[in-house]
Amino acid sequence: MRRFLGILLSLSLVMMLFASVSPMGAEEPHELQKYIDTMAYESILPEVGDVDSEISAETFSVGLSTVLGKELSYEGENFTRAEMFKFAIDNNDALKDTLSDFDFPAWCLCLDDETIPEEYVPYFNMASRPRCNILTYRYRETAWGEKPNYAEASFLLYRFKYPPNTAPDQMLTCVTQQEPDTLNPFVSSSMSRTFLVAFNGNLGSVDFGNDSILFPVYVLRRPSLENGDVILYHDEVTGIDKMKVIWNLRPDVFWPPHEDEPEGSQYHELTADDVLFAGRQGFCPLIQSISRSGEWKIDKIVKTGKYQIEYQYNEEFAYGTWGTGYIDKSFFQKELITKPDQHNTRQDFVDHSFGPYNMAEWNQGNYMDFEPNPYAAFAQPLVSKIRVKFMSETNTIKLNLMAREIDMVYNAFSPIEAKDLEDELSDTYKFYYVEGTGWEHIDLNQFADDPENEDDVGMAHLFGDKRVRQALLYALDREKLCKLVSKGVFTPSHLWLTRRSPYYKKAEEMGVFKKYEYNPKLAEELLDEVGWFVGDDGIREKDGVKFSFSLSTTSGNPFRLASVENIVKMWNAVGIEATSDFKTATVLFGGDYLRRHQFEATEFAWVSNPLRPRAQLFSREQIPTADNGWMGQCMGGWYGSDEHQMYVDLIEKELPDSELQDALNKEFAIWTDELPALPLYNRYNVDVTKYNLENYKPTGSQQPPNWNCDFWYLED
Repeated sequence: MRRFLGILLSLSLVMMLFASVSPMGAEEPHELQKYIDTMAYESILPEVGDVDSEISAETFSVGLSTVLGKELSYEGENFTRAEMFKFAIDNNDALKDTLSDFDFPAWCLCLDDETIPEEYVPYFNMASRPRCNILTYRYRETAWGEKPNYAEASFLLYRFKYPPNTAPDQMLTCVTQQEPDTLNPFVSSSMSRTFLVAFNGNLGSVDFGNDSILFPVYVLRRPSLENGDVILYHDEVTGIDKMKVIWNLRPDVFWPPHEDEPEGSQYHELTADDVLFAGRQGFCPLIQSISRSGEWKIDKIVKTGKYQIEYQYNEEFAYGTWGTGYIDKSFFQKELITKPDQHNTRQDFVDHSFGPYNMAEWNQGNYMDFEPNPYAAFAQPLVSKIRVKFMSETNTIKLNLMAREIDMVYNAFSPIEAKDLEDELSDTYKFYYVEGTGWEHIDLNQFADDPENEDDVGMAHLFGDKRVRQALLYALDREKLCKLVSKGVFTPSHLWLTRRSPYYKKAEEMGVFKKYEYNPKLAEELLDEVGWFVGDDGIREKDGVKFSFSLSTTSGNPFRLASVENIVKMWNAVGIEATSDFKTATVLFGGDYLRRHQFEATEFAWVSNPLRPRAQLFSREQIPTADNGWMGQCMGGWYGSDEHQMYVDLIEKELPDSELQDALNKEFAIWTDELPALPLYNRYNVDVTKYNLENYKPTGSQQPPNWNCDFWYLED
């Protein structure tokens, strides 16, 4: 516990700092709360009301003097984040002597690498590496010219007082429920494979972490319209709007030497040839592929320099800037030509990477071991061995946790299971309740009756007026529902986009979309306004028609059963005759029930993309009808205005970030007023780690939590 807060900290403070999730309705703790509280408790920095407010050079100097044990005073005139790092490292004897090792082009896993002034580059390179780890990002930028704040200063000073553990005997035991059949990337995209190879391959050419912001890794920058690496043009011949994307690879990234080559040799540099080679494999008909939907959008891939390659797309492809593949051409090319079928079965792709770990052993059915990759391109990891055990049974995982024999469990428990277990393990384990990308919602059948087909049920007479949809949402106490269905882990959702998205966060800060707090009185007023009045039997009716419908969901899901049963009661309380209807997942999702709008109202979940949101789910083209073969995902049949459709289409295009935010803001405003669907909950994933596993940052998305495993270590 020494590296946490010191032995004098009380157990209550420990539990406050490592609280797994904030209470319903309370603000979530600051991302750096542990470090802020520790520095304040140890009187290294003063307590402040706003930890994101600017810290003065004088206050930081006093804190740094206390940590380093020598009198220091900052003599500069402009105390920026860059100056804070320089001042701190120049006075840290353990760091400044190795500063020359970081005198190479800026590589800080951020969006503004290329703008860092030359004099500060070594400092930021050091600050962003696992063995120093003092850089905190602002929207994935170093923000080198901005003023530092108390939170960032607390993080830096904590790391100086309690440096990352670099002991060579660190070992982590992790647990996942699923073991993949293969590690071959061409034939499997399973989450179990993705999790395991993340130790080995870590990040792509561009990637993202817990902040849901794409940043460059093995390229110099992420292509964008602003930096000129994305070019939009109109093809006069075809009349189609197309796009070019230019990728600039980072020089001096080397593949591991082949078996017959000297250890430590740098014969094979990552170049445009490796990217072009990977692209050719994507089109090779002899190689299996999970999906080629992205490849079919490519007209041509052109090598334009040793480290530069250009993708030419046959449309404006919003995901064209999400990264480019690469495979060690020098090793795999010969066998691709002579034995192409082997690409579908071979497992050795993991042996040719420049990520933090190599797979040392795969004991099938039991575990997989990883050890540091001596050829890791970005940095050497801090933990010397990671063992991933495969435990399919939840009870087996619980027993191992109770025996304190494992360090991390990846997404094995439901929120209710976790809450039941947490109290028993609170002395050792931290439970991460991380908002996922899934949002639970209710689709309402807004189709009109088809007079020629009595099976084509339409409920537009109930749900066609937006005031009714608003009333239905106002009538739901979603805070209470969250407590009932997840013991308070889930939180009410307000949009089709996860709160993890930076676009959501900015829109919320700007107040552009409406939130529906529980207000049954307003719900009743809106229903009266539309003409749905309460009858003698307590049920609302209009023109002789009862306000009556069924709410369906999957029968095998306990939290949905509780959700629907309680939603029905809340609607009943405002005079709506709603009843529950539970169906098997096969019926609900497998046939015509949703696609041919045979439901009246139904609860299920969609997944949203936090990094590059798309509003296509509520496009007119997504309404399933007989004319389009019942294809599409706008199951409720809501038909938006021309204005809304314009923003939906605009969001699909490649836009400067400010224009994309503006288009999203306007779509959000319309969506939350119209309520095409009723948002219920933000779903949460649960991971478990020992308290002393540092830098564990789960994403809540398909990006596994070991995206930054080279930064993991055990505080001693």
